[in-house]
Amino acid sequence: MRRIGRLVAGVAVAVVAGAAPGEAAAAGTLEAVRERGLLRCGVDAAVVPAFAARDASGAWTGFDVDYCRAIAAAVLEDATAVRFVGVDTEAGPAALAERRVDVLANGTTWTAGRDAAAGLDFPAVTFFDGQAFLVPRALGVRSALELDGARVCVLDEPNALSRLDAFFTTHLMEHAVLLFRGGGELFAAYAAGLCDAATAERSRLAAAVASVDAPRAHVILPELVAKSPRALAVAAGDPAWADVVRWVHMALLAAEEHGLHQSRARGVVGAGAPPYARRAGKGDEVAAALGIAPGWAYRAVAAVGHYGELFERHLGPATAVGLERGPNALWRDGGLHYPLPLR
Repeated sequence: MRRIGRLVAGVAVAVVAGAAPGEAAAAGTLEAVRERGLLRCGVDAAVVPAFAARDASGAWTGFDVDYCRAIAAAVLEDATAVRFVGVDTEAGPAALAERRVDVLANGTTWTAGRDAAAGLDFPAVTFFDGQAFLVPRALGVRSALELDGARVCVLDEPNALSRLDAFFTTHLMEHAVLLFRGGGELFAAYAAGLCDAATAERSRLAAAVASVDAPRAHVILPELVAKSPRALAVAAGDPAWADVVRWVHMALLAAEEHGLHQSRARGVVGAGAPPYARRAGKGDEVAAALGIAPGWAYRAVAAVGHYGELFERHLGPATAVGLERGPNALWRDGGLHYPLPLR
């Protein structure tokens, strides 16, 4: 295999000061958030704007941003009680350990290494992504298995590079590698024809295609080099807070499953209604168990809509990113999202 550019040896490992692997890094986050009256949410505006970005007025918007607002609505009864903090993936563990943020919604991928060694817990996967290939349609390639001998633009990141190498080695194919520090440089090189294909997460590729003059001149190939499940992350050792974050996510999924749209949820907020999944009952035992006010699920959905509404608003076919639901559909529609019972 021929390499063009500079390789980075080794893998950077984030270490949480004062906490050994598996040791509790924080506790009592729910109480701290309620006393503060504000949720501090880590987001990353440097990857795909559809997940987190500031609009022309400076307000935060995006898929990940809405998750933060849903959590604030459930816990604090106010979807606007959020402070957004810019945190990239590598800085995430330290930001949680130092209590600069309460939750990460910054595209951190749930991996065994991060789960076991980085002081993180992952309550829920919000978006199933994966490393794929982008090629010019004129190349006539329909499958990544046709890329033998291709020049591939890839980010100068150990994981992305090792996954790329493994894919070509597994399929007994040769390739040349061009390394780039940032997505802007990578896609500029691809657009200039310096490589035959670009590889990155499918969401990044879709966003890049949306920004060019002739998006239909490019195609994202169907194969995935590796899976990249984007997950909400919290500090390890605080199961009560992890439960709250997990069940807010499940509420958004279950709302779609039950046909509870944002407009309908807004009509019952403040009425003291139990969660929509409970057709009868005397109160909200789930809320009591989680330590938050009754009606939490309605408030979350009223603030941002159900999961399908979030996806269509920020990532769906009608947006610039233009992604189909695919694995991010509900289980009943052939996807991977399976809401657990809210009871």
